[in-house]
Amino acid sequence: MKLLIARIKGFIRFKDLMGELVSRDLKLKYRRSVLGYLWSVLNPLFIMIIMPYVPPWKYFQLSGLSDERTGDVQLYESDDKGLDTVD
Repeated sequence: MKLLIARIKGFIRFKDLMGELVSRDLKLKYRRSVLGYLWSVLNPLFIMIIMPYVPPWKYFQLSGLSDERTGDVQLYESDDKGLDTVD
C-alpha cells in the first residue's frame, strides 16, 4: 500500500512533466490529421457504440478472414477467390 501511495505522490509531484509529455505525444501522433485530437476520442467511442451490435462471428467475415459459405476462419492460408478472371 505504501508503494502505491508513493507512486501516486510521484505522479502528483511531476504532473507538469507528465502533462507536457502527453501533450507532445498527442501533437506528434495527430500532427497531419484532419480531426486531430478529436479522433482520439471519437475512435474508441465509435467502437464502443458499434461493437455490441455486431455478432462476434461477423468480425471475421467483415475482415475477410472467413469463408462466407461455411464460416470457416482462414487465418494462415488464402485461397484463390477473387483471382479468377470473368469470361
